[in-house]
Amino acid sequence: MSKKVIVTAAVHPFLLATLEQKGFEICFEPTITYDQLRVQISDAIGLIVTTRLSIDAKIIDNAKALKWIGRLGSGMELIDTDLAQSKGILCVSSPEGNCTSVGEHSLGLLLNLMHRIHSAYGEIKMGQWVRDANRGDELTGKKVGIIGFGHTGTAFAKVLTGFGVEIIAHDIYPRALGWQQFPHVKMVQLETIQQEAEVISLHLPLTPLTTHFANAHFFEQLKQNIQIPTTPTKFNTNNLFYKIHLPFYNLIKNFVAEKTKDTVFFDSVLFTVLLFTYPLFIISLFFILNIFHLPTTIILVILVSLPIMGKRVQE
Repeated sequence: MSKKVIVTAAVHPFLLATLEQKGFEICFEPTITYDQLRVQISDAIGLIVTTRLSIDAKIIDNAKALKWIGRLGSGMELIDTDLAQSKGILCVSSPEGNCTSVGEHSLGLLLNLMHRIHSAYGEIKMGQWVRDANRGDELTGKKVGIIGFGHTGTAFAKVLTGFGVEIIAHDIYPRALGWQQFPHVKMVQLETIQQEAEVISLHLPLTPLTTHFANAHFFEQLKQNIQIPTTPTKFNTNNLFYKIHLPFYNLIKNFVAEKTKDTVFFDSVLFTVLLFTYPLFIISLFFILNIFHLPTTIILVILVSLPIMGKRVQE
């Protein structure tokens, strides 16, 4: 019986050496394509993947001898785990492998946001020195809310310990790793984080339960301006567009809800419409002002007054 294992990414030599010691035949293919994998997997008993290839039904159905799939990292969203498990294929991830890097990266993103490092750097490259607008906010003393207190959430909490912050966390699993390593961290409901946290960091796997977790409703519940470093591999920024740039969002949404009783597709449809119509609206205003020879300052008054009017109507 073949003991072929296909490794589809560059890995640490220790992994290859260990597999060889266990008697496996290593097929090291870090640049293998999807179509090539479909052919080569027919007699493989093991498969090691990252996020470069999608392990879907076509791959799994052609894997007649496959016994296990090893994921280098934590997310399993590119693997059809339900189909694999129905065929007796074990699916295993290694979330602890890169959790320290993700925790440190989250801290780097947060400090970058709070101290305006990226925006100031861009301005300096253009020869601009904008001092007051780029004054940073100190992380020390802030209340940080961590949503998802598993491997990466715990790693983020670990690198935060030297900043004198108060950490509150939420996880649907009472025995999540974070509670074991940080028993002093207060376990709270999601609503508490939305109301009290000055910084929110999400550390969630992509599952049917967490898909579109940070949606428009999530941002509507935030009680204050917050910093959100984003490390998930998939994050819907459309909702940030609603919350930050379009004060009319809630007003229109409530109108649609009253008229149709259905807002399932509202978020994506509204974003698409506004994304294309808002620039056209601005261009049209300039065109009209030019025709009637009106001062361009009028358009600034209109642009400032519209959000204020929208907010008052909403209230």
